[in-house]
Formats: sequence, structure tokens, C-alpha cells
Amino acid sequence: MPLTTRRRRTLAPSPTFAIRVASLDGGDPLIVRLVGAADHAAIPRLHAEFESIAAREPAGVVIELGALTYLSSGALGRIVALWDAQRRHNGTLVLTGASNEVRAVLDRMHIGQVIPVLDASLLTTAAA
Repeated sequence: MPLTTRRRRTLAPSPTFAIRVASLDGGDPLIVRLVGAADHAAIPRLHAEFESIAAREPAGVVIELGALTYLSSGALGRIVALWDAQRRHNGTLVLTGASNEVRAVLDRMHIGQVIPVLDASLLTTAAA
């Protein structure tokens, strides 16, 4: 009996997800704000944006998670891939401002053992 292959379904872009990239005075660090649900459909956008960021080789990247309502394992994988790209050129990456729900995902996956995860209040205090 021949093997059958399943057709891969192309997912429509997630209408509830946005990525905003900014920098302070055009320099480092890059501030990446994730908004909405980083679900499976958001992964291609994350991949493309994070590949673009990695190609710039910024000294630092801050990913703000405060407006993120959902974080899939695939989206978390894209964050880890960007962290790895940063590490390869001696750059840094930190996560900040995660909601309780998103923080629970990060804790369950032990991300804080590899990538610094800061409370929003710590980042605000450091900037003051």
C-alpha cells in the first residue's frame, strides 16, 4: 500500500497579532513589542521579522511581552532562535513585561534559565 501524504494547510496570518520594532534614538537596543496572540499562524511573521533583526546583529534586543495574550510553543521557538542568533555575535536578548499567563508558559519551559526574563517594573526602573 503506497504511503499517502497529507497536504499542508497554509494558515492565514493571525489577525490578532502584531510586531512592532523600534529603537531608542535609532540605536541599540532594539525594542520588539509583541501584541495579541502569538499562535501558530503568527510564526511565519515572527520568523521573517526575527530573521531581519538577526541580520542587523544589534548589540541588544528587548522583547516586550506585556501586550501578548497567548504564546505558542512555536512562537517561543522563534524567540529562542533569535536569542541564539544574538548569542552567536555576542549580543544580548531579554524578555520583559510578561502577563501571568505568558509568564507561566515561560516558567513551564524554563526559559528564564537561558534567557533573562525581567518584570516590567525592573525595566522601567533601569531606564529611569
